[in-house]
Amino acid sequence: RMATFTSRQLLGGVVAAVVTGGVTSGWLARSAATEAAGEARTKKAGGPPVVIVVPGGGLTPEGKPVPWVQKRLEKAASLYAECPRRGDRCIIATLSGGTPHKPMPTDPKSGYQVFEAEGNAQHLIRALGVPAEDVYEENWSLDTIANAFMFRAIHTDVAGWR
Repeated sequence: RMATFTSRQLLGGVVAAVVTGGVTSGWLARSAATEAAGEARTKKAGGPPVVIVVPGGGLTPEGKPVPWVQKRLEKAASLYAECPRRGDRCIIATLSGGTPHKPMPTDPKSGYQVFEAEGNAQHLIRALGVPAEDVYEENWSLDTIANAFMFRAIHTDVAGWR
C-alpha cells in the first residue's frame, strides 16, 4: 500500500509559497484560516519565517540555472523583496540535488560538481542580491516527493518552522 501525504504534512505545516514556471504556485497555498494565523505568527518577533520555495529544474553543464529556472529565481527574489513592506520575515529555499539520469554539472573554475540547489542559491546571492543568510539549500533529493520530505527533514523540523 502506498502512503500518501499532503504538502502540509511533508513540510511540517510550514507557511510557504512555491515558485514554479515564473509564478507562485498554489501547491502550498495557505487556506484562509491558516493564512491569517501564519501572518500573525510571522509578524511577531521571533515567529517562523515565510518560506519561499524554489524547486529545481535543471542546470547548464557549467552549473548555472537554465532560463526557466532563472525566471523562478527572479520571482522568488521579487517576493523576498516585498516581505519587509508586508512586515514579514522571509527566507528562500532552493531544492534538488540534481537529475539522476544526467551527469552532474561541473564548475569550470573549481572542477567540483554543482548540486541544483547550490547553483540556484549562488544565483540568488550573486546575481540577484539576496542575502546569503536568508538562502537555504536542500540538495539531497532527486525527485519532487523527496524535495518536500528532505526539506522537512533537513530544515523545517530542525528549525521549528511551523
